[in-house]
Amino acid sequence: MSRAKAESRLTITQNFICGGLAGMFSRTVLSPLEVVRISCQIGTPETRQGAYRAFRTLYQQQGWKAFWKGNAVACFRLPLYSVIHLFTYENLSLKLVDEQGRLSASTATIACMGAAISSTAVLYPTDLVMARLIAQNADKKQARYSGMTHAIKMIWKEEGFLRLYRGLSLAVLELIPFTGVVYFTHSAIDQLIDKPKSEISTEEHFARWCMSTAFAKMIVYPLHTIKRKMQASSAVLPDRGGVDVDFRGMWDAFRQTGFTGLWRGATVGLLKVVPYSVIMMLAFEYMKRPFLFYNRYTTSPWFEEFCPGVDQSLRPHELEEWYRQRANLERRPPVLIDD
Repeated sequence: MSRAKAESRLTITQNFICGGLAGMFSRTVLSPLEVVRISCQIGTPETRQGAYRAFRTLYQQQGWKAFWKGNAVACFRLPLYSVIHLFTYENLSLKLVDEQGRLSASTATIACMGAAISSTAVLYPTDLVMARLIAQNADKKQARYSGMTHAIKMIWKEEGFLRLYRGLSLAVLELIPFTGVVYFTHSAIDQLIDKPKSEISTEEHFARWCMSTAFAKMIVYPLHTIKRKMQASSAVLPDRGGVDVDFRGMWDAFRQTGFTGLWRGATVGLLKVVPYSVIMMLAFEYMKRPFLFYNRYTTSPWFEEFCPGVDQSLRPHELEEWYRQRANLERRPPVLIDD
């Protein structure tokens, strides 16, 4: 999950709110791509003639609402994932620091991976429910589940509690190579270009991140595909939940899906990498403006017009102290000097 870069002029809470809202907005805008990608991985009937025809077929059969199936659950997951990830990362970092209180690159990667695994495991039932909601028909009369809470209750009642965690091992397994591939690909690009970090522009850093992420997604994509099939597959649902293969376990799913089937919908997923990050960063930039105005860095909640004389490098608590000192100076009576 990509994140907007933290803004030093905002508090931790304000950064979290802006980042969460930006992520939800980006996910909602690009929901049609995500729905088609996940539907292709599951192998629903609408996607069996190809990913690009799936857009037209879904619209013709289920209407425009089909492209936002499961979006509410996805948006619900985003802030919770960030909170759990941040909490776990901070606690692991405190345990992994050296004697000087610093984290090395390797220990930081371990802490990040541990945080990602924790977040994934805790929120996995919601990920499974999202896949079920995307696989079902958008028409309420034909839909099995009315929403996230109803889906969790029905799955628990009809299939058992452990069914909510089917495919979790694959979800955890894909995180390990994904984190490693992103790190090593980014390092390889740095060595190949061999440019000092001070000379790397924001645009170039963004391009490197996108390339690393896209490559890592392609490497772990087969694991992600089988995970989606395991999530959606159910003996109590019509047509096995829309899954295109009838399998008995993980390895059987790999065998029956076939080599090319493991990458179904991958191109649609790659199309989402750059726009998702761009939309999220732009949304973050606009959503932080009311907070910058509230913190008295700017003169308007809609435009980033700096307040005269305000040092924009100050943190919120430092700026508050600066304003307090300035107010005290203004209230102090002038000193009269006798001739």
